Order: sequence, then C-alpha cells, then structure tokens
Amino acid sequence: MDLDRLRTFALAAEELNFTQTARMLHLSQPAVSQQIRELEDSLGVALFERRGRGLALTPAGERLKPLATTLLKDAENLKEALGEFRGVPQGVLRIGAGTTLGIYLLPYALGTFSRAFPAVRASLRIAETDGLLRAMRDGEIDLALVEEDLSPGRIFGWEKVPLLDDELVLIAAADHPWASRGLVSLSELEGQAFIMRQPESSARQLIQDRLAEAGFDPLRLAVRFELGHTEGIKRSVMAGLGLGFVSRYAIADELRAGTLVEVRIQDFGIGRTLWLIRPSEEKLPAHSQRFCDVLKGADWLPPHLRNLR
Repeated sequence: MDLDRLRTFALAAEELNFTQTARMLHLSQPAVSQQIRELEDSLGVALFERRGRGLALTPAGERLKPLATTLLKDAENLKEALGEFRGVPQGVLRIGAGTTLGIYLLPYALGTFSRAFPAVRASLRIAETDGLLRAMRDGEIDLALVEEDLSPGRIFGWEKVPLLDDELVLIAAADHPWASRGLVSLSELEGQAFIMRQPESSARQLIQDRLAEAGFDPLRLAVRFELGHTEGIKRSVMAGLGLGFVSRYAIADELRAGTLVEVRIQDFGIGRTLWLIRPSEEKLPAHSQRFCDVLKGADWLPPHLRNLR
C-alpha cells in the first residue's frame, strides 16, 4: 500500500475537506482528489461521500481511519529503528586467504574492520591459491589474499594489488646446534633434516626456485616431513624434528618468546609479496570495498608486526 496515499487519506479523514488537506500537504486540490481515488481503487471501496457541500467518511472510511494512523506510526517507527543502518555497509564479508595471511595477519585486519562496521559479518576460508581462485570464480568468496605473484592469465581479469612484503626465513629450535651460530652457508643445508610444505604448495615451489637460482639443488635437501600447514612446521621444528622455512610474520611471537630461532643464510634470502586479488571496484559489494580500504593502510597491524614490513 502506498504510504503517501494513506497519509493523504488520514489527514483528509480528520479535516473532511480536500482543499484544506491539499493546503496542509502543499499539494493541489486535484492532486489530493486523485490520490484518494487511487487509494479507493486499490482497496475496492469508497472512503468518502458527499453530504451537501461537505464530506463524510463511509463505513469503510471509518474502519480505515484508525488502521491508517497505526500503519503510518508503525512505518515511522520502522524508519527510525533502521536509521542507524542507513549508509552503513552490511552483509557478509567473504574472504579467502593463504595460511600466512589467514592465520597470522588477517585476524588483526578483521578486528579493525569489525570495530568500524559491526553490522557486517565475516567468513574466512583458508586454502591454497588454486582453491581460492576457484572459489572466487564460483562466487563463493569476494576477495582472495594470496602468497604468490599470479600471472594475468590466472586472475581472470580481476585486479591484483600488492599488500605486504614478506620473507620466508629458516628457523630452528632454540636448542638446535645452529641456534647460536646465527649465520650459515648455503652449502651447509645439505644433510640437515627439513620439514617442508607439500610439493604443490606455492611456498615450497618458491623455496625450491630460489635455492636453484642460488646454485643449490633443492633435491639435496633431506626432507623428513611434508606438512600441510605452517603451524605444523613450526611445532615440528620446536620439537627438534628438523629445520623449516616459514614466513617471518608467522614466527614473530615465537622469536620474541625465544622458542624458535631464525638462522640466517649467507648471501641468500627468499623475499615475496603478499597480494590482494579483487574484482573491479564497481563489481565489489560496499562492505568488501570498505575492507579493501582497511587493508591499504598499516594501522591494522600490531606494532610487533608493523615493524616487519
């Protein structure tokens, strides 16, 4: 039911004068008459009748009068109740991320975002890059945060935005013989036990590529365990099962606590960029766009991680 017509009827039912009603609503008298006719047509009943030179409500009009007042009051209450959401992004923020971003970084960004936009709920899927791209293509997530530099052919025309610089570092248990050395040569990696991600992992591939570029055959690494999660590698290294390569962001807390030690390799490093993959701005929901805006700054990172950038 059209609220403007109902509002015109309610006032006319009080005044019983279309001319006075028109003056109070800043409308013409014919416009008021037209609205009343349209309301009567939509309801299928007459609401007013002529009595001499005046107007009177029909029985249907008498029945509608209090109902119209209640409906208009409820509509106003509804508008006020939802006013706090006007212009505020709402919906579900659907994000996919690799392990480093999803476990060690994104919770801080989501915390900053949720404090600013409490009406938005969030879901986070952690997967390898191919799985994230597939989920975006199928419409299951809106944004993907990945840990490898993707070629244009793999991102289907989406935008690729650099997010953070990262480094994969060699870690050892606090009681490992290398813990006190701090610096080793690349050739010394041969013969050491390693815990690595699975062969299909982008991090594993990057490690192998950088070793090969430096003249070290990655097949010379003694890989004792292959694990599907960075946290598993960290725990295994702490348990003394071998050495591992993980993101510097993933071990910030352990380095401060002294439960893990970074071992530097002379003249060797594995830097990488963490990326945000997103549709073009006009295709992105408002709440997803706001989250992208949060990611652009560094304020969402706590100080001990901000210093690693």
